[in-house]
Amino acid sequence: MTLLLFICLSRFRYSEDDVVAYIVQILQGLDYLHSRRILHLDIKPDNIIVTYMNVVKIIDFGSAQTFNPLFLKQFSPPIGTLDYM
Repeated sequence: MTLLLFICLSRFRYSEDDVVAYIVQILQGLDYLHSRRILHLDIKPDNIIVTYMNVVKIIDFGSAQTFNPLFLKQFSPPIGTLDYM
């Protein structure tokens, strides 16, 4: 059991099936963003919401950047929330 799964099951009392469905939706959302060359750079529980229809939404794109593999910023300062890096 992953830490995220454990936290969701114990803290919010979601069923294991619901948590797995949420994680799958999060990964699908990130896959979609990455396929469009967008990096969120601040994924954390506060930036993920679940609608009343159990649809996961990734929010707060304030740190997001487009990714160009031909231009890598190797020396840029870290971006994101330190506790989740």
